[in-house]
Amino acid sequence: MRSPKVHHALIGAVAVCAVLALPAVASAARPGMTVKIPARQDVDNVYVLAAIHQKHCSLQVSGSVLGHRFKGFRDSSVTIHLTNQARLRLSASAKRAVKRALKKGRTVRAKITVVARNRSGERNTVTRSVKLRS
Repeated sequence: MRSPKVHHALIGAVAVCAVLALPAVASAARPGMTVKIPARQDVDNVYVLAAIHQKHCSLQVSGSVLGHRFKGFRDSSVTIHLTNQARLRLSASAKRAVKRALKKGRTVRAKITVVARNRSGERNTVTRSVKLRS
């Protein structure tokens, strides 16, 4: 028969192994995200469709075109699995510059970044390039 000290040591070792074998909590993983961005969009109506697949996440959409930044989109209370439409707007002067470049025949591309962030700080980032038309 084992002494009580050895018995308690074995129980403690088994408990430590059981705790280490537990899977990681789902909220510590990067938030899953589905992003749909049409490859060609109108300058006046640039948008992003994004769905987040984890609870308690925030969604942030930003971008730039010809050195001008879009007025971004941020939502801190995104419903899980629901497709959110984020509109990106340009200032009047930036929109004039883009339309002037398009009128001259230039190919204008916007760089759009979508970031999903959960409460623990983990991020999932998607960056796409969109061809603009007037």
